[in-house]
Amino acid sequence: MSRVYDEEVYKDFNGMNGVENESDQLIEELYQGQHKDEEDFALNLLDSCWDFPENLLCYFNLEEFATDLFAYDYNISDNGHVFRR
Repeated sequence: MSRVYDEEVYKDFNGMNGVENESDQLIEELYQGQHKDEEDFALNLLDSCWDFPENLLCYFNLEEFATDLFAYDYNISDNGHVFRR
């Protein structure tokens, strides 16, 4: 069963993808949640995918990681909604 999203999510998805009629199933597949900015999303992804020790985070270039993620794999709306491409 598809999740029901806030109207803002549908608006952002439609605006970013140039579509007028959103598909709940498509949004379900592509929506990655709302984040403060690209780096916030990158940090969340890093935390959820790898057991990255926090004391080593200072050696990791989070800004570059976020730049790479959003150059090819993700989009972020002005409202912070992140979608896979």
